[in-house]
Amino acid sequence: MNSQFEFLDKHHCATDSAQVAAQIAFERYGPFPRTRTAVVIYAIDWQAWTESIAQVVRAYSDRGAGSAAGTATLDAGKRQWRIVLTDMRFVSAGRYSQGSGTVYRVNEYRDGSVQVTATAVGNPPQLGEVVHFEHLFGTLVGPVELPPQ
Repeated sequence: MNSQFEFLDKHHCATDSAQVAAQIAFERYGPFPRTRTAVVIYAIDWQAWTESIAQVVRAYSDRGAGSAAGTATLDAGKRQWRIVLTDMRFVSAGRYSQGSGTVYRVNEYRDGSVQVTATAVGNPPQLGEVVHFEHLFGTLVGPVELPPQ
């Protein structure tokens, strides 16, 4: 694994099954993730995912050439990339209020967009280390049932 993408490892599952990705989210983050939601990308090979991130940055560096994978922008200080990838499949797990307590729920999404934030290094700016990942939106497929724990 290329070290610049190490941060993303916990957000990826090498499977085509939403059920398996949901189980991985539960195993990695537990029934009560510290963050509001935990997201796991699936149905894309690790190499293809990381290459699409690099390709989007290269497209930006090539004077705004287009990329089918998404888009990239630099912040005003040219120190950080904001990379949006489209057509992603992911599961989002989290705690939700229900009645007087909380429940753990996992939802499956398709045709989603995710944002990756990475440092910019060099001149001209190139892709540095990935430092943040979040899902933006997607088409809700529905809940994913986990086996009893």
